[in-house]
Amino acid sequence: SIIGQSMYDVKSAEKLRKIIALSTSMIGTVLKNNDIFVKGGLITGVADMPLFGFSDLNSIVNYGFLKEHEFFNYYGLTKEEVEELFKKPEFDLDPDAVRRAHEAYNGYQSVKGKKIYNIYAVLRFLKTGQVKTYWTKFASIKKLRGVFKIPAFKQYIDKLVSGKSISIVITDKLTVEDVIDLRNLLLRPQVGINYWPAVLFNFLFKLGYLTYMPHRQNPAGYSVQQVTVKIPNTEVMEYIQKQR
Repeated sequence: SIIGQSMYDVKSAEKLRKIIALSTSMIGTVLKNNDIFVKGGLITGVADMPLFGFSDLNSIVNYGFLKEHEFFNYYGLTKEEVEELFKKPEFDLDPDAVRRAHEAYNGYQSVKGKKIYNIYAVLRFLKTGQVKTYWTKFASIKKLRGVFKIPAFKQYIDKLVSGKSISIVITDKLTVEDVIDLRNLLLRPQVGINYWPAVLFNFLFKLGYLTYMPHRQNPAGYSVQQVTVKIPNTEVMEYIQKQR
């Protein structure tokens, strides 16, 4: 996305603020006060945090990743859908590979424990028959390795890659300043020790690096809440381990 790429390429925080403001203003201009031509719109993306807090976009209904809503199943493939695909004779999948694929690509859970699989990885597995880490193809974060070495973050990462869970604060209304803090952290990790880990882990959660631990959360429909999260599966686990 324009905003996502600008996080790395724009040199000053003020320019990044202007890019975010311009991008959201353009969307708002199209969707608002244009009732003759536009009934509504659908905004898709992996992270919604730059969009909220702008008056131009105050009418957005957010159906976030892993939140409880009617579109949850469309963020991936359900277990039933995956099992049906894996049984199709035209794919001729090795039984041991199927077992490992379930471990590698499942694990995303909603607050109430509903599960979905990584659709991209499942489709790649069906095409190649190989259980591999396809994660780096579409969800890598630049300069993540340097951040993971900062003591303030390393203690959390070490716990996650050991298979344990951590408690973090998740918000669905991150601000532009949060995005700028994240940018500064990724570009200059040596000064990141002063940052509270919440900004980074919110970003990791929204990109699918983390998932809820079921039955240990507050009710859905939150703005800010303390939640328990873990790495969802072996595919993401292997990717994070390589970034340490």
